[in-house]
Amino acid sequence: MKDVLDLLQMPFAAALVLLAVYLLVSSIVGQMPHFGAKDTRLILNKPQRAILGLLGLGFLIFTIFILIQVFLLPKPPPVPPTLTVTPPVTAYTPPITQSPPPTEITPTVIGPRTSLLDYYFQSGEDGDPDDDPTTLEIDLNYKSKECSPEPDCIRIEWRPGPRRYVAINWLGPAANYGSQPGYDLNGATQITYWLKSEQQNAIVDVRIGCLGSDTPVAHPDSVCYKEHAFQVGTDWTQKHIDLAGQSLNNVVRALAIVLTANRNPNGATLYLKKDIWIDGIEKAQPAK
Repeated sequence: MKDVLDLLQMPFAAALVLLAVYLLVSSIVGQMPHFGAKDTRLILNKPQRAILGLLGLGFLIFTIFILIQVFLLPKPPPVPPTLTVTPPVTAYTPPITQSPPPTEITPTVIGPRTSLLDYYFQSGEDGDPDDDPTTLEIDLNYKSKECSPEPDCIRIEWRPGPRRYVAINWLGPAANYGSQPGYDLNGATQITYWLKSEQQNAIVDVRIGCLGSDTPVAHPDSVCYKEHAFQVGTDWTQKHIDLAGQSLNNVVRALAIVLTANRNPNGATLYLKKDIWIDGIEKAQPAK
């Protein structure tokens, strides 16, 4: 664009030069030719000649200034065109974040603990099995997805019989119904176990001890604890039996799971983890 303007200034400068020469010559000779009529001259007085001379000189100086601007002064280098680069549009890929490893939930344990199954054995059933053994099926090493995450567990399946109840007992020593001493559990704070059911609403009773409370035996339990009618669902539930304040000098029956037809008219199928703990002691001692 600037080059075009420079070219347009050249004819304009030439016209100014001619005008300046015309005015200067007219100022010098004192006459201005009149182009409208032949051989007609306009005679100029001194003031008019001075004005024309100044005008002619001004036009001449202005013309010289234009020529210097066009031909003599250095021109600035051309500004290269600005190239705008548009970055390619790429699809957004969210960053890959690694999820933290799942936290293993460990039940809170106060003090030492020992396994109940090291001292007490499932070796006695009361109720319907006394009359009809087919009403109860127990698998102490049941292997199935129902035991997950454990490789195996204890499965108890009961169908109501003539007596309409069943009690599954863990006795110490095995098959001991009070004919000999059990174990001294003094110092124990609780018994912890895990239980679930195939049914959504199996109703379970739990007992500790109580042998000799109805029928006299040689070495009765020093404790009789009963937890009545709590509901068990299809997910593992951790249960605690509080032993605080209980007399634990001689515990023959450490655990009994009781089912009744009044609360479970169609029977029930239970699963019990083998992780049955006596919390608070490192070792059970034989009762004296």
